[in-house]
Amino acid sequence: MKTDTRYEIDIFKLRNGQHTYNFDVNDAFFEAFENSPVKKGNGRVEVILEKEERMIQVDMHLSLTIPLECDKTLKPFDYQVEENKEIMYKYGESEEELDEDLYMITRNTQRIDLTHLIYEYVCMAIPMRKIHPDHLDESEEDELIYRSEGSGDQEDDGDDSVDPRWSKLKDLNN
Repeated sequence: MKTDTRYEIDIFKLRNGQHTYNFDVNDAFFEAFENSPVKKGNGRVEVILEKEERMIQVDMHLSLTIPLECDKTLKPFDYQVEENKEIMYKYGESEEELDEDLYMITRNTQRIDLTHLIYEYVCMAIPMRKIHPDHLDESEEDELIYRSEGSGDQEDDGDDSVDPRWSKLKDLNN
C-alpha cells in the first residue's frame, strides 16, 4: 500500500473537545491497496473526534457507492455502503491494537491514520452474496443450478441392489 496522508488527523496539538473532519474517498483510494476486493468507489467519510485527557473517541460515518458484480447474473450494479463505526484510542505505554476497535497510543503520538480502517470497514460491508437489486425478490428455493446427466428425479424401482464393493463393508459390523 502506498503512503497517503490525506486520511490522517494531527492529534498532537489538538485541543480537548469535539472536532469534525470530512474525507473524500474515490477510485485512487482503493487503487493504493494491492489485491483488493474493492477496485473502485466514491463517497465521503465523516469523522467526529472527541479528544479527552485519557482517550480519544472517533465516530466514523461511511457513505460510499461501490460497483459490484452480481453473483447470479454477472450484471454490474452499484452497492451503497452506509456504516457507522466507533473507535477508541487510549493513552498508554506503547502503541498496539487491544481489540477490534480499541487501540493504545502513547502521549507522543503525532497523528492517527484512518486509511486502513476506512478500507477495512468498506471491505467488511460487502455482502457475501452479491445479488443485483433487480433479483433480490426472487425465490431461490426452486432454482436448479446444475444437474448432471442421469441425476434427475429417478423413480425407485424397488431394487435394493448394492454395489458388491460396498456390501463387504456391511460384514465389518458383524
